[in-house]
Amino acid sequence: MTPQIAPALGLQTGTMSESSRLFSLWTNPARTFQDIAQRPTFLIPLILSTLTAIAYATSTSRSLPITEVEALQTVTGTAAGVLLQCVLAAAVLTLVAARVYSAPVPFQRLLAIVSYSMLPGAVIGLFAVILIKFQLAAGMAPHSPIATNLAAFLDPNQTSRFLYSLANSADIVVLWEIALIAQGLRVASRGRLSNATALRAVLFPWAIFVIGKAAVLVQ
Repeated sequence: MTPQIAPALGLQTGTMSESSRLFSLWTNPARTFQDIAQRPTFLIPLILSTLTAIAYATSTSRSLPITEVEALQTVTGTAAGVLLQCVLAAAVLTLVAARVYSAPVPFQRLLAIVSYSMLPGAVIGLFAVILIKFQLAAGMAPHSPIATNLAAFLDPNQTSRFLYSLANSADIVVLWEIALIAQGLRVASRGRLSNATALRAVLFPWAIFVIGKAAVLVQ
């Protein structure tokens, strides 16, 4: 898109640095997604989310008697999981936007939007890693110290697997990320999707995944 066309569509040219994007995501996400729509890059946020996920996984398993091979498998599995999650989410949204709402958005643009939108989870994960380190230093068994979902208030032994899985997915951080993805999708659609439509486009596939996962766990 040429600079002359971009303002006409309400988009700013991609001039923000990666550090500016990381800061602006918290203060002005609409501006951040406008910049991402013009210059869709995803490597930096994807690396940050992957490193945080690896740190969390290794912290929670540090007190377990695992071998070096198992530890390496944890690291590689976690890294692959983060990448797969972003790619699948972007692919599903690409399909939904184009086929359901007739508002095609390039896959790379959506991958960048999803990668940046996952950063709230990375920040919460970083806080969790710090708290787990204090637990280990105090001789306590490491566990998730931040209650962000409804499952934290349920007894897994007294709750059905289906309900417990749904409650585990009802996470305030995940909902925050969904809201960011929806805002990014609206911006990237160049006015073809409203706020409500973009939110539905993100919520429905997520809800299907959550219900399907809970149903599988019941088996």
